[in-house]
Amino acid sequence: MRSVGYLCLSLLMICVAVPPAFTQEVYVDPAQITLLQSEDPIRYTHDDFILVGVATTNWAVTCSAEPLLHAASGSQIPLTQIYIKHDLIDVYQPFTTAMDLGTGTSFEDPYNAIINRLSFQVQLNGSEWAGQYMGTVHFFNHGVEAAQLLLIVDIFKSLAFAITPSRLESAPSSPNLYAIAPPIDVSITNSNTTDWHIDISILSSSSFETFNGDNIMVRSSLTENTDDTFGPGFQPVNDHPYIISGDRVGRTGQALLEFRILTTWSVHPGNYHVVVALTIPELNLSRPLDLYIDVTEYSSFSLSETALYFHANGPPNIWPGDKSPILTVGTNCSSWGVTCDATSLTSPDDEIPNSRIYMKIEPDAFTGDVGAGIGFHKLDATLVVAEGSALPPQEVAQMWFKLQTLDIDRPGRYQGTITFTFLTDP
Repeated sequence: MRSVGYLCLSLLMICVAVPPAFTQEVYVDPAQITLLQSEDPIRYTHDDFILVGVATTNWAVTCSAEPLLHAASGSQIPLTQIYIKHDLIDVYQPFTTAMDLGTGTSFEDPYNAIINRLSFQVQLNGSEWAGQYMGTVHFFNHGVEAAQLLLIVDIFKSLAFAITPSRLESAPSSPNLYAIAPPIDVSITNSNTTDWHIDISILSSSSFETFNGDNIMVRSSLTENTDDTFGPGFQPVNDHPYIISGDRVGRTGQALLEFRILTTWSVHPGNYHVVVALTIPELNLSRPLDLYIDVTEYSSFSLSETALYFHANGPPNIWPGDKSPILTVGTNCSSWGVTCDATSLTSPDDEIPNSRIYMKIEPDAFTGDVGAGIGFHKLDATLVVAEGSALPPQEVAQMWFKLQTLDIDRPGRYQGTITFTFLTDP
């Protein structure tokens, strides 16, 4: 039996997209241009002419355009916003119909024949997205496509950014958390992108030791922060808190900003100027907000006792006072001091001079003995009780008193005053 063999062959068919092949009867130089923003921000232009030439002895050249297509979103710049001007027309015209660029039948050198010069403009209407748009201008010779020109428009990111008002003032008194009114209106309009956000920071401060962003808080009406350390939604400025972004509101948005400042006993009296910067880093845009803070002097000064008695119920001696008053001081001034002055003690018919009234202070570096024991001062002259720098209210000194009686002192009830004076230097 004969065997029959079969030989099978297969043909793989591949389809390849081939760009149009032109006869080179018409050429365009350059074949690609990028239109750039002009002094008028809605007009995009190209400075040089586009030359249209022919390499044939018989030509009837026309051209038409496609809308410009956004590379990312698919949106378009329509033909009504694309304008063309050439040697056969005096002004720019919307490129909404085919344009006749020239007709002829011969040239002495048909391979070097420039028949027209073109200029293009694109006018925006404000609704276009930022990014790159591209479209093709087609050139025909006797109705057959012979060349192409690629138009590119790069629309840069832009928006209108305003804050109102741009100045706030505050005059805090004793240490506390203070609201600064009114709220700041932050508005974004005429944006062509959602790729933006507002960052907030301290641009400058007349005293970074005092106001550096730790004690300046801000809250945005769009904030969802739940931290209530400084009030619901308030965050320190140096934490770069969220204010508003294109992801949240789109191309147009608004936020209200509220500011608070925290003053402490370490904030010295004075006028402070802090500049807060609201910045859109994606567009390198910034708006300053001036904060003027007038911190007044605030102090606390008290004695634990208001009266002191010496019970001199025996022969001449040195008698202790019945109480040891404690001095408490608090102030935001850079330096302070407390002094005391004593009057003589008087009765209806006698007087004990203040040179026989003594006071000891703790703490105190004095270790001498002037008649009443180690560390006791005479009160016949002004005496510095305590001194220091800014501090919250706290006990700074405790005092003990003594009185010396002599046999010349007549019996009776004597009375006098010890005056404590608080001095500050802002």
